[in-house]
Amino acid sequence: MKTSIMLVLDTNRKGRVKMEKKKTKPTIKLIASEAGVSLATVSNALNGKPGVNQETSKQVFAIAKKLGYFEHNSKSNNSMRLKEIRAIRVIKFRRHGLVVQDTPFFSELLNSIETESNIQGFELLFAQIYGKLPEDRRRMIQLLEDKNVANIILATEMCKEDLELIESAEAPFLLLDSYFRGSGINSVTINNYEAGYMAASHLIEKGHQQIGMINSSTGFNNMYYRWLGYKDALTHADLPIRKEWEVQVEPTIKGSYRDMLQWLSLNSTLPTAFFAANDMMAAGAVRALQERGLQVPDDVSIISMDNTPVCQAVNPSLSTIHVYKQELGSTAVRELLSIVQNPEPCHRLVEVGVRLIERSSVSSRV
Repeated sequence: MKTSIMLVLDTNRKGRVKMEKKKTKPTIKLIASEAGVSLATVSNALNGKPGVNQETSKQVFAIAKKLGYFEHNSKSNNSMRLKEIRAIRVIKFRRHGLVVQDTPFFSELLNSIETESNIQGFELLFAQIYGKLPEDRRRMIQLLEDKNVANIILATEMCKEDLELIESAEAPFLLLDSYFRGSGINSVTINNYEAGYMAASHLIEKGHQQIGMINSSTGFNNMYYRWLGYKDALTHADLPIRKEWEVQVEPTIKGSYRDMLQWLSLNSTLPTAFFAANDMMAAGAVRALQERGLQVPDDVSIISMDNTPVCQAVNPSLSTIHVYKQELGSTAVRELLSIVQNPEPCHRLVEVGVRLIERSSVSSRV
């Protein structure tokens, strides 16, 4: 740590002056100098803003902690609030288990939460709740009574009736990977609307005018907002939205394959392209289409979402909408701790953006 020299008059010893070292107050400028990055990078990392890669963010937080930045720059009452938190808990909420599984998507998401919790100096706890079991619903209410544990609720499979479980929560918490409009609940999620709009827009730009969607037969919030983005992209391009081209499948590879095969047996007129609302459903659909003698992308193009390893295990490799899983998890941890330190009367909604990844499953019709 850098030090400055201060002269202090020692009145107990005549005419003698002693040298005393005084620690320099840790500042963003000092952190930037130690890390070898810009002031803007440090500021963005400490405030959880986008544009800073994970390794740089880790380095900035480590140096800030070493220099005592957080102790010097937190208001005393806010600092005390954070000191009362002994751990962060991830509550993995399952209603049916068809979506929240041990898949690359959720593995990467949970790993990023663990990494960021370690950076911030907190132990990470895990709890699993099956929303259809009365004893688990009671246990979730009990978990949220502990004020000394801050909670990230993986809410992908939650529905509105499950919100009664958090109505009386005394512990700090936020929802991750879902958002309930009008609920006033702090949430960190993917910008699902943007993802659906981006996927459909890409197909339109490639010249497709007959576009369908492969969606989950098990409804949950993320799928609804992806469908809404898809619908609006078609509407804005003055293209028809044909209900018969919206295929409902189980949101797994096996289930999507089975349900897509059944749909194909009943429908002879197909769109030229589909937006599949996640990679798993896309992979199952590609297999079903190929089994029926249809070529992807020559006969039917497909774009999916999530950008998991499944995309490159399928032939042809899937064009997809990339979800920043690591940033989603680390943002959830930082936002949760910010809520603890700075409780506000308004709720917070953080939507992490997405981007297009082009591969081989979409052909041009221009």
